Amino acid sequence: MRLFYHGDFGKNSAGFLKFSLGFVLLILAIAIVVSRFITWQQIKQLFGQNQYRNVDINSLVAYSNLYSGQTVCTEGIHVKSNDFNVLKINFKGDQFTNAILVKYIPERERDFDSFIPVGMAAGVSVCGKFERQPGKTFSAFGAWNSQITIDTYKLVDTPKPFTFN
Repeated sequence: MRLFYHGDFGKNSAGFLKFSLGFVLLILAIAIVVSRFITWQQIKQLFGQNQYRNVDINSLVAYSNLYSGQTVCTEGIHVKSNDFNVLKINFKGDQFTNAILVKYIPERERDFDSFIPVGMAAGVSVCGKFERQPGKTFSAFGAWNSQITIDTYKLVDTPKPFTFN
């Protein structure tokens, strides 16, 4: 038994280098394949990081360009009528002032739409994807340039009839 290496490295080095290079290429190939199927958001969820960013509704309306394309949580007043379905800061102005259009995920519309009857308003906490399109609009009215697609919805107040000031 030798305690120190006294052999000829040249004889075994070719096999060692081939194995090492093959192993590194295999790891690289696995990393590329896995990165195609797993996103950073999924990795963050795996380690317990919240995918939603808590944003005050005043900041969301005032600085909407900063939050466009992000998943956010906010609290506001959900106002619903036959013509519009919006999240507002307060009842000042009309349905277009300081308002974000509410959009539901098509398969989950029934989960959220039944909380507030038509003609009512209530305080809510919502989480979802926020979008803003300057120069473009959402809805048939063409009045809202920001919308939130709701993922989670929590009723904070009891729905009541509303009037705009």
